[in-house]
Amino acid sequence: MNRPDFIDNRDGNTLARALRAMLGDGAAEEPSTPDLVRIATAFFTLAGFASIADHLRPVSEVRLLLGADLAAKPPDERKRLDETTESFEQRCMAAGLRCMDAAFRRERDRLPFNRASAAALGKLIGALRAGNMEVRRYEKTFLHAKAYVV
Repeated sequence: MNRPDFIDNRDGNTLARALRAMLGDGAAEEPSTPDLVRIATAFFTLAGFASIADHLRPVSEVRLLLGADLAAKPPDERKRLDETTESFEQRCMAAGLRCMDAAFRRERDRLPFNRASAAALGKLIGALRAGNMEVRRYEKTFLHAKAYVV
């Protein structure tokens, strides 16, 4: 499997496919497992994580940095006349983080009661319990990055 230089989710060029190419599917010709994988992203979904969880399991150290997508902030967020640019950005960041928290809760509350959801939850819980994954949320400013360093 070829290792892509750029992942754009078009024509099968997905993150899961790229991780399989970098981390290996267990075939002898595949690369060895890296010691460290770092992921920075503004988007996190249970289904998305489940699609890469098996490829992250053998990695010694996984770091996941979650940002906030400020494009999802409420539309009434405008700079006030008496507000500094810094305080406006902080207020927008807080609104973005609240939206992110609400989105996570909505996704959790709307999970269907089926085997696929149970399996995805099991992969997330297993990854968190394995002790090789560190998850943080970047709250200083806008982070919309999608970066994967293997």
